[in-house]
Amino acid sequence: MAPLDGPVRVAMRRATARARGRLAALTEEAAETALVGGRSVRSAGVAVVRTAFRRHRRGERLSDDEVAWLTVLLTQLPIRDHAWERTDGRDGDIALWTDVLRRAEPELIAAPGSVSDQLSDPGSD
Repeated sequence: MAPLDGPVRVAMRRATARARGRLAALTEEAAETALVGGRSVRSAGVAVVRTAFRRHRRGERLSDDEVAWLTVLLTQLPIRDHAWERTDGRDGDIALWTDVLRRAEPELIAAPGSVSDQLSDPGSD
């Protein structure tokens, strides 16, 4: 599964920089307590995973900003677990995670890769 390059990679690099800034702002806003910050990130992660599945099942492709936000949030273990629990191997799930994995920045591929990897693991049922 080859990563996308050229103009797509440039656009994803920019979108990922915005997503990282968004995550930093989200955690800074809730920096008063780690618990509140964790809840804010968890809520954002649950929302982005839900939106990704919903849009993909309607046949819509995620925007660069949506993929970037998803890949940045998937670096958080609770978000990755949430996505993993909702991935059941349907063709649509495979297509979604393949697209996300190909568009993710190289340093962020481990998280969507671990979600998509369960699709090919016969013991993941």
